[in-house]
Amino acid sequence: MEQIGRLIIFDDVTDRTELERRLVQADKLSSIGLLAAGVAHEVNTPLAVISTYAQMLAKQVSMTSRSPRCWRRSPSRLSAPVRSSTRC
Repeated sequence: MEQIGRLIIFDDVTDRTELERRLVQADKLSSIGLLAAGVAHEVNTPLAVISTYAQMLAKQVSMTSRSPRCWRRSPSRLSAPVRSSTRC
């Protein structure tokens, strides 16, 4: 049998390469999104607690005092304000 010619087959992989590149990019962005959500959750949880306590303290102070100069710190309990003995 005599060889007359050759058969050459080309497969254009340009689209496939581009899709693979986009898939890798999407996977990276997804990982960054998950990381950002985790960080936001870890930061937001303590801030919510601090905010709640600050609101409770503000409400308690506003209900028990007429003006800020009515308060002084007790030497024995620095964390809790006490009413001064003088009238405001």
